[in-house]
Amino acid sequence: MRLPHMSPGLSLRVIALIGLAVVALGAYQWTHPAYTDAQIRASIVDTWEVSAWATMAILSLSAVLVLASLALALRYNQRQVWRPAATSILVALCGGALAYANHAMLTVRVIALTGQTFRSWYGLF
Repeated sequence: MRLPHMSPGLSLRVIALIGLAVVALGAYQWTHPAYTDAQIRASIVDTWEVSAWATMAILSLSAVLVLASLALALRYNQRQVWRPAATSILVALCGGALAYANHAMLTVRVIALTGQTFRSWYGLF
């Protein structure tokens, strides 16, 4: 069975839509923090650590989206492919930045509530 051919422009639009979903999730988490202060005080493992792993997954997804967009843009070196590729890359970078900012905000809350210290990059690395 042969898969249908997808044009590079359509592929890049699908990548951009996935990136927009990541941005929407990040914007929602920005306005609606996932954990209350009581939940954070009760267990860092069930709150901060889960957020850290989710942030790493979202950052990985954003990196894959950027690399896929860049690969498609370089593979089909055409003017009409560069604009959707640049849009896809920008959206994926914004999603990753929002995920990291949300994690940083949570880490600052955890430090203020518990006194726990973290390594560089708010404990991600």
